[in-house]
Amino acid sequence: SGQEAQANKAPIQRFVDQFSRIYTPLVVVAAALMAVALPLIWGVSWSESVYRALVLLVIACPCALVISTPVAVVSALASAARAGILIKGGEPLEIAHDVTVVCFDKTGTLTLGLPSVVEVFCAPGTNVGIDEAQLLKIAAVAEKSSEHPLGKAIVLYVEEDRQLDVSDLSVSNFAAVPGRGLECMLRSEGRQQEKKLRVGNSDFILDDDDHGSKAISSSSSFSEIIRSCEEKGCTVVCVELDGVFLGFIALADKPRPEAQKALRALKQRNVEIAMVSGDNKAVCETIARQIGSIDYIFSQCLPRDKVNCVKELQARERKPISSSGGS
Repeated sequence: SGQEAQANKAPIQRFVDQFSRIYTPLVVVAAALMAVALPLIWGVSWSESVYRALVLLVIACPCALVISTPVAVVSALASAARAGILIKGGEPLEIAHDVTVVCFDKTGTLTLGLPSVVEVFCAPGTNVGIDEAQLLKIAAVAEKSSEHPLGKAIVLYVEEDRQLDVSDLSVSNFAAVPGRGLECMLRSEGRQQEKKLRVGNSDFILDDDDHGSKAISSSSSFSEIIRSCEEKGCTVVCVELDGVFLGFIALADKPRPEAQKALRALKQRNVEIAMVSGDNKAVCETIARQIGSIDYIFSQCLPRDKVNCVKELQARERKPISSSGGS
């Protein structure tokens, strides 16, 4: 909005605007006094005095001063946009030279944002006769309603790579739980009874105090498998049906090839790097090791928590710029 743009002016631009409010009327008054005073006091002709007054207006008018700053800011913002950098306004642009920490989101910013399925595990002892194909189909039919990159990757893998038919399954009452997963009701073809389906990260499915899955409690070795996948840099998507843990799908994303070069360039300018992600600590640490140059890791952050990470760094007398991509 116009009010936001006005409030977000660069400090130098606000100074020039304030300066011009005083300077411009003074120049106009001085020119008027010159036009009148020269003929009355020094006997200069009226035409000559008016000419000199106009010359003073042209020379002393602050138009160039007032226009120069916004033109420079707009030019810089446009140049940055062409390079794929979106800057909110003139103020962040001007204070950029004072920044000591830059916060990057992980998925889609430091990584390619194109996760792919690498492993599928079915939980032992579920007593529901689940196999790998059924687990993938159940997860895919739920994730079809999701906009999360991990959900899209699962659907793509099931329908195109594995070419599994999910038309015999349907979901209703879909509800996304930001930063954790999703809940819905699953119905199989030919059956009227619906079952509650939950798909999400391991904390959401396994460690939830109210809905903690029943099957995993007796399988500490399976928990170790999950931790092992996460330590390899994989993001784990767990599946639970009617309170029974069915298994999980491990997905991996790759660091952006240009990320290392960009972060090294920032480090050479004595800028520290923070990674902020909704993923778990093990995955974030693995990606950080692969990329290098990362000083701070904030993991398992909900969208609202990411703002708090920036505030925490600001409390350390730093001025971070946040760079977001995925989640």
